Amino acid sequence: MKIHRWIMGILLVSLVAACGPGTHPNSVEPAAGAAVTPTAAAGDSQSALLPTPDPLAQYEDDCVYCFFIGRDPLAPQNDPKTQGFTNSPNDPRKQVTIDETFTVKGGDTFTFDNQIVRIKPHQRADIDIYGTLIIKNSLLLWDQDQNQETRLRINKGGKLIIENSSAFSANQYENNWDFLDGSTISFDHFIGDPWGSIQGSVNFTAVNFSSVRFTLAKNIHNSVIRVTDAHTIWFEIIPPPGDHTITPPAKRHWSDLKITDLWPDTILDVKHSYFYQVDMDAGQDTHLTIVDATDGFGMGWGMGKITPGYINCELNNLGDPNSDTGVLYTEMKWDLPCINSSVTLKNSRLEKVWTSVSGNVHLKISNSNLADPRIWDGSATMEIYNSKIEQLTTAESGKIYVENSTVKWMMTVMDPAARIYGYGILGNPQILELNGGQYIKLDAPGVPWK
Repeated sequence: MKIHRWIMGILLVSLVAACGPGTHPNSVEPAAGAAVTPTAAAGDSQSALLPTPDPLAQYEDDCVYCFFIGRDPLAPQNDPKTQGFTNSPNDPRKQVTIDETFTVKGGDTFTFDNQIVRIKPHQRADIDIYGTLIIKNSLLLWDQDQNQETRLRINKGGKLIIENSSAFSANQYENNWDFLDGSTISFDHFIGDPWGSIQGSVNFTAVNFSSVRFTLAKNIHNSVIRVTDAHTIWFEIIPPPGDHTITPPAKRHWSDLKITDLWPDTILDVKHSYFYQVDMDAGQDTHLTIVDATDGFGMGWGMGKITPGYINCELNNLGDPNSDTGVLYTEMKWDLPCINSSVTLKNSRLEKVWTSVSGNVHLKISNSNLADPRIWDGSATMEIYNSKIEQLTTAESGKIYVENSTVKWMMTVMDPAARIYGYGILGNPQILELNGGQYIKLDAPGVPWK
């Protein structure tokens, strides 16, 4: 699933660095280049030529957090050395450090108030919340050694309440939060880059120009998800099995969105919020048609098989490996009979694709623009040819072969039996070999395990 997706944290560092100083995020003064509208005072004809600043324009820059970073004295600062963020040296708040062992037990309440909280894990494990975690007037900095090393997980009966606070990655590694079945989440003026996921039955609210960035999983049910005045919304929508026709909301617009018929007994109600991006996913027994997404979207495809016997899947020509602006398809269909799934585009622009593979699946991809293809578990295998890739990950005994492709950011090999093999790889990606996993550079083309 997403992250942020598409290495958004890394991209934001360079974007934030380009943003100059300005006003407090709650000020009505516009950011540089903000849109203005004419106004006139009674009895003053000259004032018809004077502009009135649009207070919403400060949120509409490509630099998602520039209304905050560099403008609020308690906002974190760009740290070029770590490719992430750090606290301002002038921030007077008390600093504390926690790791993956931090937890809140059921029935307990723990509060961070007016603090800088650095999450520095020692091993790959998650922070589990079963009681109530309250974060007020604080800054959280996720300081991990690998992608998603320590997630924040709000479990059944758990509550997460965030007020006037922010959370950012302290380096280039992805920061993920999971809102699980039976949890309750409340954002009130929360600003940050974590990528979240909503699964099962969740009560979620966000108000007062909060950051709303998460995956809406296919297993959502009996949920209420209400968002008002979000300064940015980036959704990844995963419909449940079945046939679905969807037109995502337009990007870079303040608008409303209400969905009541996609997940069982669930309402998604978004009001007056800035839609930065809405992406779509397909999976087992899902047939998805996207209509009139002309300003572009990203697409995920999940495929897995836990029963014995491999299945073979193949995808070609997904987007343009030479351009992130995507391809506008008048009508195009990709079939994956291996998992009884298909995606059809009508008058829609596909930008990038990510694939998540697990179990007894072999996937072959060519000539595509890929965000972060991953093997999560089992002995799945993947071949990638003539494509552009932002990052690759494989775990357990998963194996990936990459030929004549560009890898931009990172290759992560996570477990003793996991392997990534590369021939003709371009780019200068960081290579993370964790827990005995190996990246092997080949001198000749050919899939090693065949």
